[in-house]
Amino acid sequence: MLCPFCQLDDQRIVFRHSVGSAQVVALWDRFPVSTGHLLCVPVRHVPTWFDASPEEQLALTSALEIAKAHIESQHQPHGYNIGINIGAAAGQTVPHLHVHLIPRYSGDVPDPRGGVRHVIPELANYLAEKPPEFIVRKTPSTQHPASHFTRGQLDPLLPHLKALIDGSKQADFSVAAV
Repeated sequence: MLCPFCQLDDQRIVFRHSVGSAQVVALWDRFPVSTGHLLCVPVRHVPTWFDASPEEQLALTSALEIAKAHIESQHQPHGYNIGINIGAAAGQTVPHLHVHLIPRYSGDVPDPRGGVRHVIPELANYLAEKPPEFIVRKTPSTQHPASHFTRGQLDPLLPHLKALIDGSKQADFSVAAV
């Protein structure tokens, strides 16, 4: 698959930025989350933030200030989210590092509290009046279903766990508290 950030049309580039030998380009996102959504991308093909050189990381970070100025020259956002997806489990779909600068506007969502924490919606608003009592997380299929957490007698998972445990000769449990 051809990397969409390795061969960019010059017309897509909003600006170029360098720190030492590290080069970054900025471009408007083709699938914007909000008006003015901009990407900062290292010119060198590097998969993730942790694979980038310190110089590339510095170039990307300093490019965000320039990107913000470009956004504000055309739009009047009330806030920003900055995001990097690293790995498929975190939602990275293009295997070339890119930093999202997403302008936010008052009222663009009903309750913006939690910001980037919305990657796991149940944990997004830690200031909610009634925080979640539990979190049910999907586990890799190699793990035993009994490793899931339940929320008590009304939990739809509980009968399945009971059936598994009742039909077992041995059960291993791991418990943790925070």
